[in-house]
Amino acid sequence: MIEQLIEKIKRLYRKDPALFIIWASIIGLTIIIYSFFYSFNSITLNALEVEKNKTDIYQLSNTDTITDTYALFSKKHPSVDVDVDMLPSMTFTYKTFANLSKSYTVYLNFIGNKIYYQPANDTVLYQLSVDESKEILLNDALVFIYPMGQAPITNFLIDNQSIDIPFSTDWYVKRVDKQYYNLKTDYTTSVNETAITGKNFNLSSNFVPTNMSYSLYKDGVLVDSGDQVITHLPIPKINGEYTLAIYMHYSDLTHNHYKGDITYLYNFIIDGPPFFEISQNHFQQGEIIKIYGYNMNKQVPFISQNISKNVQFHSIDSQSYIAYIPTSYLSKEATYDVTLGVDQQTVEKLLLTINKKELSIQYLVIDEDIEATTRSDEAYAEFNKKIPPLRNESESFAYFRDDFILPLHGRLTTEYGETRYVNGSPTSYFHSGLDIAAPTGTPIYATNTGKVIFADHLILTGNTVVIDHGIGFISLYYHMDSIDVEVDQVVEINEEIGTVGTTGFSTGPHLHFILGYYDINLAPGYIFFGEEITYENYKELFQQ
Repeated sequence: MIEQLIEKIKRLYRKDPALFIIWASIIGLTIIIYSFFYSFNSITLNALEVEKNKTDIYQLSNTDTITDTYALFSKKHPSVDVDVDMLPSMTFTYKTFANLSKSYTVYLNFIGNKIYYQPANDTVLYQLSVDESKEILLNDALVFIYPMGQAPITNFLIDNQSIDIPFSTDWYVKRVDKQYYNLKTDYTTSVNETAITGKNFNLSSNFVPTNMSYSLYKDGVLVDSGDQVITHLPIPKINGEYTLAIYMHYSDLTHNHYKGDITYLYNFIIDGPPFFEISQNHFQQGEIIKIYGYNMNKQVPFISQNISKNVQFHSIDSQSYIAYIPTSYLSKEATYDVTLGVDQQTVEKLLLTINKKELSIQYLVIDEDIEATTRSDEAYAEFNKKIPPLRNESESFAYFRDDFILPLHGRLTTEYGETRYVNGSPTSYFHSGLDIAAPTGTPIYATNTGKVIFADHLILTGNTVVIDHGIGFISLYYHMDSIDVEVDQVVEINEEIGTVGTTGFSTGPHLHFILGYYDINLAPGYIFFGEEITYENYKELFQQ
């Protein structure tokens, strides 16, 4: 067989020696190239894959790192008999262009600057020299081999569904030379907007940061923030464009081999259906009930109830509305049905309960001549002619943007809702506001921004100012010494409007202050402080 093949080659050579030499050269060169290409050496290497913790796989294409580390593992090293079960291990797999591969199991002793390795399909353990070990342990491309060789990743979920949130890192790892190596990365992906739905952002990480803070922006305005370590954040329900920024700091005071900062930045959009919110379902007589409507999307909300009159929704912005239901000492103690909806379609039904306020009794002694001149039929006729009609009208827009403030700090002499005996005789009315005593001439300030709709002297209430704050809110100031404003003047919150006096039906210098919603007298404490003002708590509250 071989003799026949040799004879054929001879005949080809005798027939055309030049052509034979060319073909022989091509075949020989092909064999050489094929043998080289499919051989395993530093020239044919093109990839290094490192598997860490049997879960994390790192792909390296840095030529120097690949060839240098392969050269180390390819050398002859002494075998050792060392227990490596407790050492961190990983697998280094080298690959060629022809997809040939060689693997080494590598064991790392960071304390002793030692590296042990075991080739695949080999039961013998070998040890690199200390210098060779440091060459790998201090290789910048291999910093991930350290226990915290990359910044810890926090997993984000929305109702148990994983989401990707872009993050940047400024991370430092202490290597075996006792120096920190900086791993600084920009955002892993572009910070795009994503439409989401759900109840909570859930955060999960194996490495709890030393400090953590977050900021939530809606349409560029900060709406929530915190500086505590958290595991979840509620997802906003109100429509808009949001940015969630989470900052995590890891201190080397608590983690002695790594430190750094991680910033997560997530832009998302909420585009949900209309909904309503109310803070509670039980109220005291005198409280004002606030109901918010959100995500209206140019739809018109409505409210149906029989607690009070003049109740409607007022626009806060293009998406949000608010409705006020006033109560007073005259409101019936009961549970009421409230229906809420948009464009005549019911969205929600509520049950709201109004609880009875326990009213105290005040015994007032006043000079009989003052009583006779200031509580006459003429005084009441004048008052009823001028003040109640003003309280039935209010601007359809709100003058105010801030919370209401106390117009005067002094001594509380009469609570809201008290009944009175005047000179031993019972009265038929409840006290409509607060009496705050202060020296004559003490400045009185506007409880909020609004327009002055009355500024004059009345027999019953003395020097009197009435301010319309819009959308139903009215404030009244009685018994003033001086009046420093005039009708149709727009006053700002905390602007001086006059001074304390004792004009009209009064026992001494004080301000009788009323905060009402149209003609219903509210308990001012709930507006100012979220609770009723009483003789027991007013000193503490007035200091706020």
